[in-house]
Order: sequence, then structure tokens, then C-alpha cells
Amino acid sequence: MNTYHISPRSVLAAEAAVEVRAFDADALVAVRGQTVYYGNGEIEETVYTVSALPEQSDTSGYCWTYVRAGDWLAEFDAIQQDAA
Repeated sequence: MNTYHISPRSVLAAEAAVEVRAFDADALVAVRGQTVYYGNGEIEETVYTVSALPEQSDTSGYCWTYVRAGDWLAEFDAIQQDAA
């Protein structure tokens, strides 16, 4: 599965933010997305997942980007306030 980090500026951020809010602000989480294509190259759907780092003290064994949930949400919330 080829996934990518969803930044707080992404079009998927609003959906992912709901799940990120379920984590403690200090928790390291991966906010990942994937775009699924039809055989002809048209986008079928874009999906996301939010998961906590299994061992919160060590990110070295993982290829995904982990961020503090509170930091990700602070950036997301600031973007939403600026847009309002």
C-alpha cells in the first residue's frame, strides 16, 4: 500500500482531524492517506487513516511520518481560523 502523510493543509485534513482529536495531544500519530485509482487512471476514492505509534518513544523502526497530535491539530485549527 502506497500511502502519504496528510498535512493539516490537505483536502483530507478536515476528515482526518476528527480522528486526530481522539488522541492525547502528546501522542505521536501517523496521519496517512491513499488515493485509489480505477484501471483507466481516474480517481476512485481517496481514503485516510490515523494511527498511534506503537512504541511512543521510538520512531526509528517506522517509515511513516509521525507527528504530535496536538501540534498537527494546532496547525489545522489555525488554518481553519485564517480561512474563516
